[in-house]
Amino acid sequence: MVGHVSHREGMPLPGLSLHSYPIVSILVPCRNEAQFIGQCLDSILANDFPNDQLEIMVLDGMSEDGTRQIL
Repeated sequence: MVGHVSHREGMPLPGLSLHSYPIVSILVPCRNEAQFIGQCLDSILANDFPNDQLEIMVLDGMSEDGTRQIL
């Protein structure tokens, strides 16, 4: 299963325009990470990189602990 996290509005870093950022993809492989996956994704989204230039793909490896339901 591959989940996709929505983007939230990000602000450009000082001195750079929004158009100067590349699109960055982050792959998060996981299996049975229900206890930690929410905090992991929150920390990725809390960075200074503009979130509209950020793509997060969560790759679930057949979790059996409810990880998929959280995604």
